[in-house]
Amino acid sequence: FLIRVSSPNIVNLQFHIDDQAGVYQKDRLEGMFFSLLCGSLLAMIIYNFLLYVSLRDRNYLYYLLFALVNIHLDLLAIKFPNDIFTWGGLNWGRLTSIYTPFAPLTTFLFVRSFLQTRLLYPNMDKVFLGYMAGLLGLSFGEIWAPHGLIEFADLYFLIGIVILVVAGIISLRDGYRPSLYYLFGLTAFFVGIVIYLGRSQGFFPTNLGTINAHIVGQAVEMLLMSLALGAKIKMLELESNRAMVTAQVKGRLLRVISHDIANPLSVVKATAYYLQSRETLGEKMPMILRAVAMIEDIMKFVTKSESLEASHTIPLEPVSVNELFDSLAFLFNGSAAEKGLRLKFEQDSADLYVLAE
Repeated sequence: FLIRVSSPNIVNLQFHIDDQAGVYQKDRLEGMFFSLLCGSLLAMIIYNFLLYVSLRDRNYLYYLLFALVNIHLDLLAIKFPNDIFTWGGLNWGRLTSIYTPFAPLTTFLFVRSFLQTRLLYPNMDKVFLGYMAGLLGLSFGEIWAPHGLIEFADLYFLIGIVILVVAGIISLRDGYRPSLYYLFGLTAFFVGIVIYLGRSQGFFPTNLGTINAHIVGQAVEMLLMSLALGAKIKMLELESNRAMVTAQVKGRLLRVISHDIANPLSVVKATAYYLQSRETLGEKMPMILRAVAMIEDIMKFVTKSESLEASHTIPLEPVSVNELFDSLAFLFNGSAAEKGLRLKFEQDSADLYVLAE
């Protein structure tokens, strides 16, 4: 066999001469492997498409765009199925160099939406937008200088991976739990690339797994990105439910506070009307001051309750039951007397305290 190869790129050619049965077995294994891989990727596409139709969440739309472009490029790389280079009546062999930058571009679109960089990390978002503009420049550059930017493009793609990892670490550091799946996904893709490149340098044996390690790594990445997206939607749902419960609690608290303020205010109001007709200010002033003090206590409780959301604990202290009954009598004796009622409070101990707010 005489083989002559010419290429502007660094290549690593490994040949294995086999008999007809060996070639048939190899083709059979490759067909099963690629069919299983493509079936898994198709299942992820359909699953996330159904979620998008159901939830109408823009994150899933970006995920579908990211998955479709990257899967298409992977299929072009492995030439599976046989007619993939003529899909849509286009010559994808010629368009590949122009089309390749759209893989990281759609990845950045998805990550930008997933990590909410525009809202949470404005400076990081500017880096994202600048990098995406560079990807478009690479794509258009390939039109005017075919294959002239290959080495620069590889370096530029590597910089993109670093940016994505840094963004994930920052968001995880800030408590964004779905970023854990996201970082695992990037790690799986990076490991696949390392194995793929290591095989070409002789660090790993050449077999079906190592030859397609970068594609397997990307398939795992897409699965983990889907899990990250699901975790994000679940987190947003929990936050929405928590906000709804908090709003209900606050509404109930405001109703209680309004009711509690109304009672001492009625005392102040009744006493004020009484003072208008009688010159007994000295006798009634303690009642007014006590009612005002009760209103102040209620307002202090409002201030204290605002801090409960952060600590989720209620500080308790000894409260005199005698004083509680005395306050109730002060608030309601007037209203009860108007209705012909008499309030009477009894307790077994004259000096009883309970832990309460």
